[in-house]
Amino acid sequence: MLRESIRAVCLFVASASLLGCTVRSCSGVRKDIPPEEQLHSYISTAVNVTKPEQRQELINLTAGPLKAALVNASEETFKRAYIEKKYDFRSFDIVQRKDAPGGKETQVDFKLVYKSWNAGEPSDRAPIVETNNRATLVYEHGQWAIQKVESLGSAFEWDVGLPMDNVSTEGVDPQGEPKEVESSRETPTDMPSGEGAQP
Repeated sequence: MLRESIRAVCLFVASASLLGCTVRSCSGVRKDIPPEEQLHSYISTAVNVTKPEQRQELINLTAGPLKAALVNASEETFKRAYIEKKYDFRSFDIVQRKDAPGGKETQVDFKLVYKSWNAGEPSDRAPIVETNNRATLVYEHGQWAIQKVESLGSAFEWDVGLPMDNVSTEGVDPQGEPKEVESSRETPTDMPSGEGAQP
């Protein structure tokens, strides 16, 4: 599930708002902008999806495997990944850009810091996630398009001061020393030895 969340973020790279037809053509494609800005636009669009019809906006910003994944995703998969997932982005930083010979392909390394949770869940318990990613973009049809995004590693910061539902603190000492806890569970006696043994 954690890996799925990270993938979702990588797939849905975007900025805070969508621009009108003055900067973007009315089809949703931004023309004549550098790859870093196109990547930022994709992330912004992805994290602000509120209805299934917005899938086309993402498709217009992608190419190759990423575009194919968006086109072929079922409605339910798209809804789970883009609409039911909520994000609170803290930062988006470009680390470096490496252009391939010929000028039609580039790799952009970037770092995202965000919180992510499912719709209907409290956002205050979501961990702060920092991911390092590499996006490959290709220049085709007069624009840069995101072809793939891969994770280069992640770190998570949980607010452990918050009480967590369904998590027992039995056996935990605030001083960090383990406590002996008597188990109320009984080991089944009608099973052969080696089976049903409990820790």
